[in-house]
Amino acid sequence: DKGKVLVGRYGHGMVYTENDEIYVFGGTGTDGYLNDVFENDKNYDYIWFKSVKAGAPGLPEARTGLAVSFSHNGLAVMFGGFGATYFGDTWLYTIKTSSWTQVIVDENPAARQGHSMVYVGDQRVLLFGGVDVSNQYLNDIWILYTGAGEL
Repeated sequence: DKGKVLVGRYGHGMVYTENDEIYVFGGTGTDGYLNDVFENDKNYDYIWFKSVKAGAPGLPEARTGLAVSFSHNGLAVMFGGFGATYFGDTWLYTIKTSSWTQVIVDENPAARQGHSMVYVGDQRVLLFGGVDVSNQYLNDIWILYTGAGEL
């Protein structure tokens, strides 16, 4: 699937990894909400290819307004967004296997879209803000611990 052109989109997530790779997930395109994953390696002169096809088993539902952050050891963390509903789910993307795993935690942030996430070191990702299902602007902060692939 090398050489694919990314579909124009907004509200997607994008991460840069420790191995100089760039990944794009989801968003909204002309055909609606997306849940595809595109990968790029600097050695390919920014030619994109799909690493996970839309609709593949174990793939998060299509969404926009999500947040995603590179974590550590080849993991990316995604939370929330909006598609068929507001999402309050957490997913780990394992770059080596191009696979998603939904993570179930005891206490999740409220479902939201338009929030931000950033890796702050020590196997932790910080989540801030967004808009909830009632269109309320949020100012809460959550720390997601991704050590050993767990949140």
